[in-house]
Amino acid sequence: MKAYKSLFMSAYLLVAGGATIVPGDTRADARLKADIVKGIGMYELAAGGSHRPRIHRTERLSDDSEGLHELWVVDRNGLKIPYVVTLIPDGEGGTFIKIGRKD
Repeated sequence: MKAYKSLFMSAYLLVAGGATIVPGDTRADARLKADIVKGIGMYELAAGGSHRPRIHRTERLSDDSEGLHELWVVDRNGLKIPYVVTLIPDGEGGTFIKIGRKD
């Protein structure tokens, strides 16, 4: 019975820990959200923040020939750090992601 409980807890932690919470208005599905947070995490780590950033909010900016542009704001210890995320359809059902700091 102990082994069963341990296995259940491990599975629970994997599922619960894998959820990416992204508040606001984004067209990204769960997988894209996770990929975007990982990408922003690389920028944050280089800037002295966390590789697992907390997303404060998202909002759609525009949709044009270059893709769908969204604002993703990270809460870095009380500082709000804005990023522009561009979702670019690849023509085969996938999406390219472009991430940059907003000045």
